[in-house]
Amino acid sequence: MMVGKTPGKRILLIKPSAHDAAGRVIRVRRSFFPSRTLPYLAASIPPHFDVRFLDDAVQDVTGNEEADLVVMTGMLPNMPRAIELGHRFRKRGITTMIGGIGVFSVYELVRASGAFDCIVQGESETVWAGILDDYRAGRLRDTYKAERPENLSGLPVARYDLIDPSRYWRLPGQRLPFLAVETSRGCPHSCSFCSIRLYFGQRVRFRPVSDVVDEVKKLGSRYIIFSDDNLMADPTRAVELFKALKPLGIRWGGQFDVNAIRHPEALRLAAESGCRYAGVGIESITPQNFEYTHKHQNQHVMMEDVVKGFREAGIAIAASLIFGMDWDTPESIEETLDRVILSKADFLLPWTLTPGPGSAIYDQLKNEGRLLHENYSLYNGVDVVYRPLHMTPEQLGGHLSSALQRFYRLRHALPRALTAARKTDVLGMGLFFWAVTRSGRHPFAGV
Repeated sequence: MMVGKTPGKRILLIKPSAHDAAGRVIRVRRSFFPSRTLPYLAASIPPHFDVRFLDDAVQDVTGNEEADLVVMTGMLPNMPRAIELGHRFRKRGITTMIGGIGVFSVYELVRASGAFDCIVQGESETVWAGILDDYRAGRLRDTYKAERPENLSGLPVARYDLIDPSRYWRLPGQRLPFLAVETSRGCPHSCSFCSIRLYFGQRVRFRPVSDVVDEVKKLGSRYIIFSDDNLMADPTRAVELFKALKPLGIRWGGQFDVNAIRHPEALRLAAESGCRYAGVGIESITPQNFEYTHKHQNQHVMMEDVVKGFREAGIAIAASLIFGMDWDTPESIEETLDRVILSKADFLLPWTLTPGPGSAIYDQLKNEGRLLHENYSLYNGVDVVYRPLHMTPEQLGGHLSSALQRFYRLRHALPRALTAARKTDVLGMGLFFWAVTRSGRHPFAGV
């Protein structure tokens, strides 16, 4: 914190947006759902502070906002925009702070930027109260390293009252959008393209089910997104969670891995508890790609069986696929899309392989001289940032775009909805994604 500056009470929490390929700040009218992290941190800020929240992707953040302390967090693509905003606030004498998984990926870049008075490394619960005490006492340090919390009990209820709900996609007649709730952290797998386990650890830590239920009740939204990397990392615990959610009468979505279909009773309970949408990391239909990315848990599971298992349970499945792995070709991508359409997967979420710093795939591609640049704004899962092995970057980007356009054509979307277990849900979301992809954007890009 700047010497001689009297700490003030106005805290401004900012979720930074990202830049597009032309360097423009990406803004949309409505985003899919609000980020959980900063509303969650806000719940642990003492009441004598005046707290505001702004989402740079849907609100016009300029750097001229009034504040005494600006706190930011985000994913890797958000870091260049965060640095830009940090400089603007800091030049005005405002104390700036940043943390989160994006900082974990490019800590040295963020530190060297000089945009922040304080950088928090790791999960902040163990240091957050101390940071605020230090700030108020005028002794804020430039770096705090947080120990990973072993116990996730007693986490506060995220302060979504700070968001503007009109800035997010809402179902007709609903006052609130989908709100994110966390039930666990960590991932036991070692996929080479992923940084989740590096940040949160390879041992999955669970919140008490009673805490999760209490938060859902207090939030007041009938529509919930569970933010866990894999809701069925422990099927026994998942069953306990689903049984506890059933009386709440909510509708929810979450992420599962392909092995969830080995537990059909758990999936049935998930549907009965309100699960309408499941994002499932199928990633590829080419077996060699699972060896390439160390995603061994997917090796012996057929995509068609995964789709069938979720649909039979009464859950709409969004097939998440990664294009551009070293065994992918233009022909294999088209074959993959054909099979996805024939499988009757309800939604398609295709991504390009994205080598985030710190991941094994990043080190490999960098050592092979295949990275095109280090403009991290574009390390977003859509833009191509490396040279694929069997096609040009332009070809890979074109195949991603054409896959979205083709999958969400009405002639494919309408028959899918008619055969879906949740016809109204699939039709409504499918039409929304159709409208987004028609304008050349990814389904999760917002409108």
